[in-house]
Amino acid sequence: MNHATAPRLRRIALTELVANVVRHTPDRRAAVLMSRRPDGRGVRVEVTDTCPRPPMSTAV
Repeated sequence: MNHATAPRLRRIALTELVANVVRHTPDRRAAVLMSRRPDGRGVRVEVTDTCPRPPMSTAV
């Protein structure tokens, strides 16, 4: 991945995470926490929803 496409891919990944909350959580509420890694080599993104059920993997 080059520096020109990285911001676009990050936006798409974040959009997909939040869209999954809207799609799969009854009240459609979520918290998003973004933090830069201490070494400056990326960001950490956490998305938390209010659904009491654990996430299900749909990976094949």
